[in-house]
Amino acid sequence: MASIGLAEWSVYTPGGNLISHEDGWKQTYGDCLRADDSDSTLPAETRQKVYVAFLEQWRYYKNHVIGKSKAGFFLFHETNKQVTYFRSEPALMAAIAAQNLGTPKSDWLTGQDGWNEAWLPTLWKPCQPFLRRNGKPNQPQPDGAGALSA
Repeated sequence: MASIGLAEWSVYTPGGNLISHEDGWKQTYGDCLRADDSDSTLPAETRQKVYVAFLEQWRYYKNHVIGKSKAGFFLFHETNKQVTYFRSEPALMAAIAAQNLGTPKSDWLTGQDGWNEAWLPTLWKPCQPFLRRNGKPNQPQPDGAGALSA
């Protein structure tokens, strides 16, 4: 089944790969970590490559994407495009420590975060002029009943 508009998204990883939730990809691979098919510097056979299928969550480290997929925990090297799978999160974390990857460059991310990164800037910008009071940004305030009021 095809979807339209806001249901689809792709975001670039720090190393220039894509995490996608798009028609043509999601039916076969779910949310996936893949090559940037618009990158003309990649060989043609690499442009359609899916490195990790069915992502559940991911996190960025220096030159790496780590995460959990349907196939297990993974460590993806963004430069040489190598994926290593691990049976457990502790095994993944031990590999991160052994490779001296340092601290994460992001929190744990999910498909919702991908959608937010792809669409919120587009949706938010046109709304900003309407959310100003006296020339200042209008920040929602608690109304005392747990809800926010503008």
